[in-house]
Formats: sequence, C-alpha cells, structure tokens
Amino acid sequence: MSVRFETVETETGIWEKILNEVRARKTKTLDTTTLVVLGKKSSGKSTFLSRFCERDKNEFREGIALDYSYLEVRSNEDDIEDVVSRTDIWQLENGEVHKDLLQFSITPNTAKNLVVVIMLDLSDVWNLLSDLEYWLKIIEYAMGKVFSYAMNEQEMKNRLVSLWKSYKEPDGEKSFSTPKTIIQPKLSKLSKETIIELPKDVLIHNLGIPIIVACSKSDIISDYERKYRFTDSIWSYVQAKIRRMCLNYGAGLVYISGKEDYNLSIFKDYILHLLYGFEFNYKAQIIERERIFIPIGWDSDAKIKLLTMNTNELNESTPYNEAIPNTKPKEKNEEQTSEVVCLDDQEFLKVMSEELTTTTSSPTSPFKPISKTPVKSILKSSRLTSKMYETPKKTTLSQTSFDSTDVTKQLQERLKSSTKKRDSRHSNRSSRTDTFNQFFQDVLSDKKKGRDEIRKNVEKELNRFKNN
Repeated sequence: MSVRFETVETETGIWEKILNEVRARKTKTLDTTTLVVLGKKSSGKSTFLSRFCERDKNEFREGIALDYSYLEVRSNEDDIEDVVSRTDIWQLENGEVHKDLLQFSITPNTAKNLVVVIMLDLSDVWNLLSDLEYWLKIIEYAMGKVFSYAMNEQEMKNRLVSLWKSYKEPDGEKSFSTPKTIIQPKLSKLSKETIIELPKDVLIHNLGIPIIVACSKSDIISDYERKYRFTDSIWSYVQAKIRRMCLNYGAGLVYISGKEDYNLSIFKDYILHLLYGFEFNYKAQIIERERIFIPIGWDSDAKIKLLTMNTNELNESTPYNEAIPNTKPKEKNEEQTSEVVCLDDQEFLKVMSEELTTTTSSPTSPFKPISKTPVKSILKSSRLTSKMYETPKKTTLSQTSFDSTDVTKQLQERLKSSTKKRDSRHSNRSSRTDTFNQFFQDVLSDKKKGRDEIRKNVEKELNRFKNN
C-alpha cells in the first residue's frame, strides 16, 4: 500500500515540474504595433504582404478603400513559439480620394509604434519620383491631423531623430533567420527630450514616424537596359533622386522583387526590427543594383553625391523629366483608334422621320434626302444599327455600276403604277358604297310593303267583325 502511494506522488511531482518550467519560460507580451502600406495599383503591395504575413496572395488583392489584416508575431526563444504581439496591417487604396480614412489607422495611440511603407513601381520609372512625392504628401496630411490632437509633436520628432542617430553598422555576418531574442521596442527607448544636430539635408521634413520606401519589381532593371537603353548612369541618377528624397524625410530605402525573391525576407525582418527591436544584423547594400538596401540612419549627402560624381551625362540638378524621357512605347491595347460618335436614339429616330417625311411629301423627287448626310451614314452612326456596319459586305463593280437614265425611268413607271392602283382603290370604294346604299333602300321598301299588307288585313278583320 505504501509503495502505491509513493508512485502517485512521484507522477504528480513530474507534472508540476513541467508546468512550472513552462510558466518560467513564458515570454512577456509586447504592445500591439501598426504597419501602414501605401501605393498605387499594381505597385507590388499584394506580393509584399503575402510574403510578410506568409499567407495566400489572393487575400491581399486590391480592395475598395482601406483594407485591414494582421500578423501574429511569435518568439521562438528556447525553441518554444509563443505569440508575443500582433501587428495591425492597413492597406490604403487611392490615397487622394480615401486619405481621410487614414485617421482610423494613424491615430495618436498607434503613432507611437508605427511604421509606414510606401510601395513604388520600378517598371513605371518615368513617374517614380512624382509617385513618391504624392504619397509623402498623403502622410504629411495624416500626421498633421495626429499632431492637431493633444499628442506631443516634438516628442515624436525627437524620437525619429534619435532613431536616425542611433544607427550602427552591424558586426559579423549577415543574419537572414528570425531572431530568437526579443529586445524592448526601439522607439520606446529613444530619447524624448534631447535635440541632436543633424547633418546636411537630413530630416528636413520630420513627420515623427519611421518611413520605408520600397521599390518593387527590381528585376526589370536589366530588361530596361535592353528595351529602352537605360544605362548605368540613368539608374544611378534615379537612385540618387530617390535617396535624396528619403534623406529629407529620414526614410529607409529597399529594392525588392517577388519574381526573383530579392530582399523580401530582409525587408520583413527590418520592419519587425523597427516595430519590436528584434535583432537585425544585415548591413546596408548598394553594390548590386537589384538588391539596394539602405536602413534609416545609414545614408548621407556625401554618399549620394558619389553616385553621380563620375557621370558626365547626368547629375542631381538635372530635372527628372528631362533625364528620364517618356520613351516607353504604348501597348497594343493603348493605341488610339478612330472614334465613331454614335447619335442618340431619339436624335437618330428624328432624322429618320424627317427623311421619311421628305420622301412622301415630294412627288417629283421622292427619294431626294433633305439633309446632306446620307441615310447609310446616319444608320452607321446610330447605336441601334452600328453592329450592322461593323463588317460591310464586299461589292463588285458590276453591282455598283448603273445608268442614271434607266433608274429615273424605272422610278417614274413605278410612280405611275402606284397612282393607278390608288385610283382603282378609290373607284372600288365608291362602287361598294353605292351598292350598300341600294341594298339599304331595298330593305326599307320591303319593310314599307309589309306594313301596308298588315294594315289591309287588320282593316279587313275589323269590317268583318262589324258586319257580324
């Protein structure tokens, strides 16, 4: 009996020990963060978010206005995965129309742990700089509403300055794996009061939040060299202009490609590093044109000038529209075709009514139209009969060649025959009327004869009655 009691006590102690170890290793949860993704249609937002959340791409297709999703952030510390936080993901469609909806995603509460991503389409390199300026103005508009509340504007700006100044080049090898250690969020550790003097052109426009500019479809760089003769100097010029704009707003820059899988995993790790302070050991990369990665705080005015220093063709002072002329040929479906303006249905019927009225009211030339527009062209320009003239039948020379004198004679003969028929119809109608009148008179006369006979019979009977 004593042996059995000792066994049960031993098993209970094992389970308690396991539970205590799990409680001791449970990771502390972190605050919820926010990621806002901006970009025009077909800029690569769906591809990026599908890789970022590790879900199907169809879940992030173009929405109506402001789409919402989320990412459960896990920690694999001590080989035990726990959900430590959640990142709210907002995707804005058509910024100018729906920019007021950003007040639901960028608020005084979410702005403290927020990262904004601007997606640019490298395949539309001609409008790259204008698109970036457009979305930066949208962010300025949203942050202006945030600063209008009781939020401490200077405190947020000081945090972004500290984030820029606190950047240090990572030591050791590049790290592509998810970090196992969790550090407290960087933004909460940054200085709130210290104002640091910044280098030239850095944070001229301080919006108080980290911004990352992502240029998608970077795999087209080599293709555009063959198609449109984009030389290295042109791509260096484009990179310099984008980096200069990022420097003014204190933003990071990354080139990504979903087709070739360029920098997507690095991009995700860097966003989580900014939001949660996860360990991140990937260094800046500017050698490979398709894999550009410039974190916040790395770039400077001197580094940007190196890009265009050795190019005699272009420099930063060259206007973007002159440096990148719109030499892209139009697609086949974009070619301009001859436009046929259709008449309104009521207008078409009115014109046809006039044509018919003219035909019936002019006995000398019944087929002469009153308007200068031929009937066939009117029919062709109408929506009601436009399909009839899409593929006109081919006519031969024998069908179209004729003598105008013969046609005039034929028309006159037809007119005479129609007049004779009309006269015959009138004569037939009058004869039928006469017949009917005669019949009616006969019926009346018959009725009169009948009444006379009845009267005579009555008188005869009365006389016989008197005689009797």
